[in-house]
Amino acid sequence: MFGKIRTIAGVNLYVTYTDVGALVLMLLAPVALSLIIGLAFGEGDNAIDLDTAQLLIVNQDETLQVQDQNGNNRNINWGQQAFEQVLIDNIPPDLDELIDAERFDNPERARELVEEGEYDAVLIIPQTFTADVVAPERQGVVELYYNPANEVTATILLTITEQIIAQINTGQIAERLLVGGSDAFLIQKAIALGQTQAINLAASNVLSQLFQEGTPSIITLNTVDIEGEEQTFDSLQYFAPSMAILFMTFAMAAGMRSILEEYSNWVFQRLMITPTPRWAYMVGKMLGIFASGVVQMILLLLITSIVAILLGRRGTIWGSDYIGIGLMIVASVTAASGLGLLITSISKGVRQADNIANGVILILAMLGGTFIPVENNAILDFLSNLSLNKWGIDGFLKLSDNGTLNDILPNIAVLIGMGILFFAVALLNFNRRADLGG
Repeated sequence: MFGKIRTIAGVNLYVTYTDVGALVLMLLAPVALSLIIGLAFGEGDNAIDLDTAQLLIVNQDETLQVQDQNGNNRNINWGQQAFEQVLIDNIPPDLDELIDAERFDNPERARELVEEGEYDAVLIIPQTFTADVVAPERQGVVELYYNPANEVTATILLTITEQIIAQINTGQIAERLLVGGSDAFLIQKAIALGQTQAINLAASNVLSQLFQEGTPSIITLNTVDIEGEEQTFDSLQYFAPSMAILFMTFAMAAGMRSILEEYSNWVFQRLMITPTPRWAYMVGKMLGIFASGVVQMILLLLITSIVAILLGRRGTIWGSDYIGIGLMIVASVTAASGLGLLITSISKGVRQADNIANGVILILAMLGGTFIPVENNAILDFLSNLSLNKWGIDGFLKLSDNGTLNDILPNIAVLIGMGILFFAVALLNFNRRADLGG
């Protein structure tokens, strides 16, 4: 009996893959459609490319000479030490990828260049900046003149400028509180403990670090490597499986419809005269149709993968979990062949089966997001759960996005569940039909 089942299944496979019209529908049409749509939408990723901020620095600050608590003179020019050396002369590693700064003399012309779009911003440091910072009763002010049209660049420049100013403020507060005069906290402690010389030496070391002629450590750029890799989305990852499932479902419906054709052509009746039970015929037909669907999906997978490589697309459009891909193919074909058998079981003839299949398959395809994603619409997103297309596309998308077998288990379970339900209802309908007796 197994030999008869195998023969019936083999005949069905042979007829399917020697029919030129069927091959065009099964292979060329889905590849062509997925290719056209894939080329139209292209590919993209989640990487953000930041343009280097073009910054002009107009430093008009005048050097100020001050004395420390030991009477030693030191020169301070915060415009040069805090801004020019940090942003131009000794820019920290990786910060040079964000900022390209250069010196400029004319503040009015610098503003004009920003307005003309030649530069993103100009940092203007006035003549009295250092003097204002050092004087307790005054406040130092710098001007950052920027183009607000580029919000990202403006935010970067504002953040870096604020960090430099915060560092300057920290140094000034530390000096005034700890070593700023006879009433400073550290000086009072030194007098009380009789350790004036030792604390003066420590204070000198602190000030030399805060106000050294060299570049102060004002900006620290921390780069955080977020776990994960750059996520690249290729529209072929969506439309290759969606078109494959759509046309495979059409092929399954056409295959199951052949049961009605063979009955109308008296092939079924003649076969029933031989010692071949009806169940063996049905099992052979369904196995043959199922096998043709699996072969179709595998061929589409191979063809679209080759096309993607020829187009220079990055990565794989189906993923690299071959076990998961195989299970998704089997599950999708199970659901589609079950649907095809169900449509055949409720149809009274070949023409009616074609009409019902075309309508049902297209409705389920649109509902399942075959042509456009539907998850942005709450109602359609809920109704799409009734479509085998949704579960198939979603499963293949998970695999293309480096998903694991555990990620697609719900998709496999739903698709196989749909297939079992469709098969059960279809077989009940066939058993009730008098014209399929014998």
